[in-house]
Amino acid sequence: MTASSIGWKKFQSDTRSDGQNQSTYEGSEIDNYLENDWYNSLSSTMKAAIQTTSIKQASYATGNDPDSKQETGCEGQVYNTIDRHAFLPSVSEIGKVVDLKNPDKVKAFLNDDYLWTRDSFQGSAIRAEYLNSSYGGLNHGAVSNTFGVRPAFVIDLSQVNHSVVK
Repeated sequence: MTASSIGWKKFQSDTRSDGQNQSTYEGSEIDNYLENDWYNSLSSTMKAAIQTTSIKQASYATGNDPDSKQETGCEGQVYNTIDRHAFLPSVSEIGKVVDLKNPDKVKAFLNDDYLWTRDSFQGSAIRAEYLNSSYGGLNHGAVSNTFGVRPAFVIDLSQVNHSVVK
């Protein structure tokens, strides 16, 4: 995941032409932006190093509880496993980096930013999960809101010059 936001973006501006919930990550405006515009703006060296990764969206029954993860979305929507080069991180993936139940740690991680995840809020077809820096926790917001974006991706380190800092 990038260390800082690449800017504030909407998850999805309005109703989707494919009939999916606005909070569905696959094919959303933010999904298309990261996989196409942002990824294609990278250097050829970085693009060659980034591996295609299989990801899946989840939803949260309680919008501010990282332990309320569900496999289906609003009204029982089933999410597909999709392959992407660049994507929004999930709540679970972020939870491996920072303790989502510790507001001080979440605030430090966010550095005064708000951060979209690719996961939805199960109680509404137009709300997705994000991290809120005001109180340091998980929340759900309308997908038409603009929040920070930190793309996630998997790099083959054999493809890039790097050093390990201890």
